[in-house]
Amino acid sequence: MGGWKDFKGLSELPEVKEIIEALIDRKYILAGCDDSGLKMQKWLTEVYLIPETDRLRVIITDDGAGDSETYETLKIAEKIFLKYGYINGEDILDGKGGYIESNDEMYEYF
Repeated sequence: MGGWKDFKGLSELPEVKEIIEALIDRKYILAGCDDSGLKMQKWLTEVYLIPETDRLRVIITDDGAGDSETYETLKIAEKIFLKYGYINGEDILDGKGGYIESNDEMYEYF
């Protein structure tokens, strides 16, 4: 696991195109999508696809607000990303108080 990196052609991945289309239909704002990642937002709910050294990482968060939109978006995103081979994370600690994987994220390893 490591830092962020550029992923050439990220915006052309079929799962990226599908999640953008699905969330634009739900009135999300596309804040950015390029080789450094994807960010979409609707009110408190934020969706990120982050390229890292050895994986793509999907994060959907509302910073603990418990917004029902976040729950619905999680269901939509899970359906899309699992179809493309991503896995649900497990709570795997790094031994320094952080996570290698979190059970509320999805990953595709290279």
